Amino acid sequence: MFTVCDALVVNKIDYLTMADFDMKVLKERVLKLNPKIRIFEVSCKTGEGIPAWIQWLRDEVANFKK
Repeated sequence: MFTVCDALVVNKIDYLTMADFDMKVLKERVLKLNPKIRIFEVSCKTGEGIPAWIQWLRDEVANFKK
């Protein structure tokens, strides 16, 4: 799946400190499969990372319309 995706959105980053989840390992594995993928770390609870993800979406839509 990650080999054909343009972006990966990882939500609930505000919770990761309480979970048994290693973001560094995820990034390493995903980037090995697809070095061009954009990884967005977001929290819908706090809003962290959402502006960058929204901007990426806007840019993608604008490029698609060209």
